[in-house]
Amino acid sequence: DEKNLSVCLGNLGTAYWHLGNYPVASAKLNEAVSIQRNIGDTRGLATTLNFLALAFMKQGRFESALRAGEESIEMKTKIGDGQKIPGGLNALGDIYREIGDIDRAIEYHQKSLALAREYNNKGAMCDNIRDLGEDYFLKGDMKQALSYYNEVMELAASSKIKWYETRTFISLAEFYLHSGDLAEAKNYMEKGLKFSYDIGARDLIIEALWNKAKINSNEKSGTVDELFNEAIASARAVGHQAFLWKLLGDYGKHLYSAGKSDQADPVFREAGEIAETILNNFSDETVKNIFRKSVENKGIRLNAG
Repeated sequence: DEKNLSVCLGNLGTAYWHLGNYPVASAKLNEAVSIQRNIGDTRGLATTLNFLALAFMKQGRFESALRAGEESIEMKTKIGDGQKIPGGLNALGDIYREIGDIDRAIEYHQKSLALAREYNNKGAMCDNIRDLGEDYFLKGDMKQALSYYNEVMELAASSKIKWYETRTFISLAEFYLHSGDLAEAKNYMEKGLKFSYDIGARDLIIEALWNKAKINSNEKSGTVDELFNEAIASARAVGHQAFLWKLLGDYGKHLYSAGKSDQADPVFREAGEIAETILNNFSDETVKNIFRKSVENKGIRLNAG
């Protein structure tokens, strides 16, 4: 029963993605894709490709992610599966944000949100509203970012969608850290960390630990190294390369500020090596240059590419 086998594999891949195990997620999703292509299951393939795009993104395989995401949207459009198009557009926005093209990310997230509102898809609405908050935060438009974060908090809480409520707690922790309000940053960080462990989402746990490390570093408290190392070890364990190079970069900055340059140098070197591996997977020079600039803007040195 190949169709139901592909459904099971796709569901397993999606579950592993939510748990934050991206190599296993990719393997299961790729198995499902092969069967779906073979039996001509266009509808199933469109859904599986969307999650495969997100799994590739987490592993820093951005061009593969874009190809899978674009094919997913083409298929959904072809078969008229309008309710699922917002998820595909949102995924492309997420990928472009990870590459460093924030304007392109906003374009896709806004298109996705408009469709999600049209279909009253609350999960997709939460996803896009939070992502737009993240986009505008990275652009430095703090007022617009906070407006989106507050909107998604209300929607996620009223809709009882704990995943997006948790993600927003984590985003607000970083927002208030950047704004200099350490009390609010700590408040949202603790909520985000607790909710992350409650739902067992490794991706969110890593990000919450990362934020706690940055907050503690700012306060000069004593558990920074342990928190960074726990987050880094978790990111390594699940193959989250898109997080790992940035995590190492932030840890390197902390070590330098703490006067530990001998420890900081190898951490920065590893961050550069991971970013360089990601960079060298690009064939599109325009997109490659955008990613290179985003790496260099974080103070991480690249030797090639």
